[in-house]
Amino acid sequence: MMVRGKWVYRPHETLHLANRKFIENEVFITPFIDTVLAERLCGKCMVVPVKIAMHNVVEGVNPNDLFVCECRYLGKPRYFTKIKTWPFPEEEDALKLTSRSRPLSPVRVTSNFMNVDGVADREDDEKSQTHSSSSSEEDDRLRDSVILDIDRPEVPARAEADADGRTYLLAMRTHSGKYHDVGQFVLVFNPQKPT
Repeated sequence: MMVRGKWVYRPHETLHLANRKFIENEVFITPFIDTVLAERLCGKCMVVPVKIAMHNVVEGVNPNDLFVCECRYLGKPRYFTKIKTWPFPEEEDALKLTSRSRPLSPVRVTSNFMNVDGVADREDDEKSQTHSSSSSEEDDRLRDSVILDIDRPEVPARAEADADGRTYLLAMRTHSGKYHDVGQFVLVFNPQKPT
């Protein structure tokens, strides 16, 4: 069985300034949609807007499995945008909520990249400089690209190949490791076939 959904990142999975503060249990909705095998899922959690979590108690959800979301993360360095309207109103309407007598105020904590002294941790910067690529062209090209390093299976459109031997896929992975989904156009070139 396959499950399709959006990627949600925790603060340590984003590129951000070291002095940025985050709400406890905060996550960020991304534009990245993926299909994964159901057995890869390790549990169930719930993501709600900050206002709902601060003013209400969500019934039937373990507090450790409840995450709040205030911003979108667009995958670029330090690129966060506040969410004006919640993108999943149907799920929000289905929640069983109990109003709090006094609303909570969000507790913001410093980034994992910040030391106890309030100084940014420089170890990662030094490591990345020693292992940096020698090709500046490659660095420029890859700077703005977002790479999700996860194993994605090929998803066939039909169980069998056509009579002419062609196989149609909803999602495919190339030999170089790139992953392509329906709607992304790929030119497949066969060097043995004359043009």
